[in-house]
Amino acid sequence: MRAADWAGDWVGGAGVRPGREDDLAPLERKRLERDREVFALQLRSDGTFLHKKTVEGLWIFEHGRLSLHPQRFLGKTLIEQRTACEIAEKEFRFAFVYDEWYLEPCPEGLCVPGDGVITTIYKRE
Repeated sequence: MRAADWAGDWVGGAGVRPGREDDLAPLERKRLERDREVFALQLRSDGTFLHKKTVEGLWIFEHGRLSLHPQRFLGKTLIEQRTACEIAEKEFRFAFVYDEWYLEPCPEGLCVPGDGVITTIYKRE
């Protein structure tokens, strides 16, 4: 697929990694049943994204996966967030939000890579 083919609105939530259904432990099964939080992900055709209506950044499809590069959280860059916290004399604990992250194509749509049985799966809206 081309990068532009991934553009659009996606909805993510907890799910079982494809092919790992038999590895699901009873506690994990219960967690999946009660965890119904969903995450909106908008991949725009201009190469920008909006995640959970709070994180904005740039995305690119390369090496068979999507690379997402957060630029702003709640409308502020990392430097702006840190400065605001310093002024307010508070500790900024959300620097990880600005870390690059990835999504890989999977049968259901897009999955967060990893080895765990449970992952976040994004499906087209």
